[in-house]
Amino acid sequence: MKAIIHIGTAKTGSTTIQVFLHRNREALRRQGIAFLRSPGLRNHRKLAAYSMEDSHIDNYIIQQGLVEASNRQAWKNNFARDFELELAELPDTIHTVLISSEHLQSRLIQPKEIENLQKFLSPHFSDIQIVVYLRRQDQVMVSLHSTKLISGGVPEDIFADLDSEDREYRDYAKLFNKWASTFGEKNISVRLFEEDALCGGSLLEDFAAYAHIETLGHFFVPPKLNEKLSRHAQFHLQRLNRIYPRFGRYRRSSLNILNDLTRREVVRKLGAFNKGEPLLPTRAEAEKFYSHFRESNNQLARLVFGRDRLFREDFSIYPTTIELSRPSSKEIADFDNMARQIRRDIFRERLSTSAAAKWWRGVRGKPKTLYLHIGSHKTGTTSIQRALVSHKQYLAEHDIAVFHANPNGKLRAIGNVHPWIRREASENQEIGVLNGFVSALSAIKRNAVMSSEIFSFFLDKDSIDHLVGQLEQCFEHIKVIVYLRRQDKHAVSHHQQGGRNNTTYTSKLYGHRPAALPEYKPELDDYLDYNQRLGLWGDAVGDNNVIIRVFEPDHLYNENAVDDFFHVLGLATQHEVPWENKSKGFVATKVGHLMNQEGLPFNLAKTLADHLDDKGKLVPARSDAMEFYQHYQHSNSLLNKRFQISSVDTIFDDDFSIYPEIAADRWCEASANLAVKNLLSAIIATPSITPEQLSLLEQGAHKLSGIDSVLSRRLLELTERYTNSEIEQHAESNRRLNINQDHSEPES
Repeated sequence: MKAIIHIGTAKTGSTTIQVFLHRNREALRRQGIAFLRSPGLRNHRKLAAYSMEDSHIDNYIIQQGLVEASNRQAWKNNFARDFELELAELPDTIHTVLISSEHLQSRLIQPKEIENLQKFLSPHFSDIQIVVYLRRQDQVMVSLHSTKLISGGVPEDIFADLDSEDREYRDYAKLFNKWASTFGEKNISVRLFEEDALCGGSLLEDFAAYAHIETLGHFFVPPKLNEKLSRHAQFHLQRLNRIYPRFGRYRRSSLNILNDLTRREVVRKLGAFNKGEPLLPTRAEAEKFYSHFRESNNQLARLVFGRDRLFREDFSIYPTTIELSRPSSKEIADFDNMARQIRRDIFRERLSTSAAAKWWRGVRGKPKTLYLHIGSHKTGTTSIQRALVSHKQYLAEHDIAVFHANPNGKLRAIGNVHPWIRREASENQEIGVLNGFVSALSAIKRNAVMSSEIFSFFLDKDSIDHLVGQLEQCFEHIKVIVYLRRQDKHAVSHHQQGGRNNTTYTSKLYGHRPAALPEYKPELDDYLDYNQRLGLWGDAVGDNNVIIRVFEPDHLYNENAVDDFFHVLGLATQHEVPWENKSKGFVATKVGHLMNQEGLPFNLAKTLADHLDDKGKLVPARSDAMEFYQHYQHSNSLLNKRFQISSVDTIFDDDFSIYPEIAADRWCEASANLAVKNLLSAIIATPSITPEQLSLLEQGAHKLSGIDSVLSRRLLELTERYTNSEIEQHAESNRRLNINQDHSEPES
């Protein structure tokens, strides 16, 4: 009996061939051809899994629970039995068996794995023929990009950087030689997936001719399967797969099954979101990628076809340049709403009667909304967070929980979640939240509000999408609330905050220039380009779920950020909340920046800062503020068009009269003298050693006497030189020292 083994390759119509063979099983049998069932109903992937080495683990092995050696061996035994039984039951009229799976090519990478396949098949067949379809490598990658998105991947580039393993995998000459070394060159048939190379210009006609399948007139011919995605559809699926990953930490958990079902249904209903042309690489990129394989392709062409070239090398389908475009905010919102509704419907319909669903309902309860307050900085966030805690009972009465627990479970005195956030990326971790965050949130059985201006430092798509994906495990709806301040005003206040210490992201963002305004640099755009930053949040949760408030009295309810925030929640404050977190004064800010420039240790800088005058304020010149703001006017206009925030095109007013003509941020004689006197006071007021520290030294000296008598005696001598009476005398001299300080506000 003869066996024809179709091994792909991927993206050459393998699924079309398999659907054709599956739907025409009976008609094929009448021609003496059997398409087996035991290796798989359509795709004979089981045969590939059987032939893989035990050390080779892929998604199929994981999904089937075959990672454990004992489970895998038992599965192999069962498969071999079923395969042999099916062959034994074939009628005598069968002369050819067809086997098809592109995974035979993609998974059997090592020569030993191909040998495993040959050893398994050879006892059952007198003639084994291998047929493989090849497609030009650049075209494969373009098609594969869409397939990865459809199957849950998040590919960034169509032509990823090739490592040696990738090159070998896509090297057709090496592919041919590996299979020929096991099955023999004469038993390998190479077919080209190009229209003018296929019999009748049709893949199915070509395969039928090769396999000696007679006329297709009475056969079912599957419609052409089109996985081509428009550039907008690619954009939507890329976002969807980041938010709802197919595989996560627990790979086959119910949540990931839900994600998988959601994605499949979304793909089926892409419809209007899949109009237009796909995003193609440039012609130069395609030619460069193909150049890695031209020589090996031509070697194969000379060996198999007796000609110099394997493929037609026409790259005219690719554009010379790429014009980037993104869907409109309305289209993104419509897609997000569709995906969420599909996910909810699948959850209710498919999991409603299962034991897992009962657990989920216990965790999630009724649909919940999370109000996520992300700042921005210097817009009353501390006062809002204090108000959330002081109004906690009132909010609970209106079905809103305040989440302000520490990772250790204890409640914070202030209503923010700062400790849960990894504030900066490292080599091994991205900016994000700590482990246990989702578990802590999932305990909330009602709507919730959560606040941290540090979320404003989530500045890239991946970190925001990942955070939103985690939050959506606990809440049906996410409303992002953000307050914005005109960029020049924001930078003045935020930069002054950066003068407090040298450990915050704020100080690193703006630098330590001892002036009212930080010097403009493109890096500031990550934070101050509101259109760019909030656009990422809109992409993640939907534009209609981003609530943008302008931090100006005329725009705030009751001209107050706390009252305005509660108004956004549909509630009202029940008592007055003190305003907190005001900026430092002139001397404190300038000296703070200078200390940060010098890299003073935190404790020393704090001790000195406690003695610095806190009156006055650094103010930039009007022209400097206007020049700084000009960098962001166009961005603000784009943000306003997208989110419809204000009747003013650029959102904020253009009144710069609060600034003087000449900057009030430079030292004068009075302010410099005041700063020096403050620092001298700090030095004098800080004793070199306290009575408590002296007592500890004496205790330590006595305990050392039994271990090192010499060291013990030296310590006691030191303590005797610096007696308590001397410390008291030193403190008294400090009190009597009169430093004449001018407490008036410093002049510039």
